[in-house]
Parts: sequence; C-alpha cells; structure tokens
Amino acid sequence: MLFKLIVATVPNDLRAKFSESQASAWGGLESVPGFVAQIGGWVDDRPDSAAIVAYWKSEKFYSDFMREQHDSYANRQRDTYSALRVHAGHVILTMKETDPRVAIAKAGLVRVSDITLRRDSSPLFLAMQFDIWRPGLVSSGGMLGNTLSRLGRLPDRFASTTFWRTGDALRNYLETVYPALSVQAKLKDHVEEMVSYHIPLEPCWSVVAPRSDQD
Repeated sequence: MLFKLIVATVPNDLRAKFSESQASAWGGLESVPGFVAQIGGWVDDRPDSAAIVAYWKSEKFYSDFMREQHDSYANRQRDTYSALRVHAGHVILTMKETDPRVAIAKAGLVRVSDITLRRDSSPLFLAMQFDIWRPGLVSSGGMLGNTLSRLGRLPDRFASTTFWRTGDALRNYLETVYPALSVQAKLKDHVEEMVSYHIPLEPCWSVVAPRSDQD
C-alpha cells in the first residue's frame, strides 16, 4: 500500500475557496483503480495549513493515476493555495487495522508525524515500533489504527499516521501515555527531527473507495 501526505499553505482569503474545491474537485476518485481513501482537514495551531492524507493499493496504481488522470482533478483546485508540499512512500507496518478505511470510518482526527532519524538509526526505530509503540498505541483508548510509511526511498525518513476517535482521546494519550513510551523507546536517541500535524477531519473532504471481497 502507498501513503501520500500533502500539506498546502492556504492564505486566509483563500480558505473558503480551498475548502469548497477540496470537497468538490476530487469526487470520482473512489472509482479510480487502486484508490483506497483520501481524507484531510485544517491543521491545528496552523491556520494557514491544510493537510491531506491518501492511500493507494500499490505504487503502480498510483503512478498510473498520476500519469493519466491526476491533472484533470488537480486543475479544478488551481489557485486556491500558495504552496504545496507532497510526500509519498510505502506503508511498511499497520497497527490495529490493516485497512485504513476501517479506522477512517470512525475517526474524528488524524495525527501525522513526519520523522527524520539520525543516520543508521532505522533498525532501532523499527524494533521499537514492535516492542514499545505498537502495544502502547493499541491499548490507548480511542486509537483506531496506525500506519507507518517509509517516505520516498530514504532509509531514515518515515511518516506515522494515527487515527483517533476524538481530539480528547489524542490529548489524553499525549499527556498520560506518550511521555513514558517516548522514554522507553529512546526517541531522543534516534530521532533527528519530528514534525507532527494534528488534523481534525473535514467530512466533506473525505473520498473513500468501497471495500470489496478482493481487498
């Protein structure tokens, strides 16, 4: 499965136009071969930023879409933002749910952490995902699912995407569970930089492909 994160810088006078086009421009994606889901919202504490998260069944399906259809969708949203940052990579680990659509159906908020590791720290980081983060997250109330993706083909760049039922559930996790887990996982020893986006989801921005027996 392929993961994609888009962070758009949106001037205040374009917020309404961006939101309207995000809700309308991407209709029809659910029928594109290989598409899984696309969700997003305005980033907490960053009023000029919107974040979009998408999943595709494989890099081939995604590449075919980018080559053949993407521009016809994206052109509908042209001139509604001032800058765009796009990151993509393969999902290498899931927690609680293997299909993000199951978590998306119940999620009110998504936390995406863009993580850059210190050089040669990925083996330790990945081991801690299994030993520390997976049991800690799975046992946290309101945590619906998580995907860990390796961004691009870089050995030390990852995105951790966690779906939460409510903002209160995420705040409780960050205040009562996360501090101890970060110490146990020796986070400061192997993380060079981490940028986290808290994204209350805009329901009208969501496009989700129906699940089938082949999924």
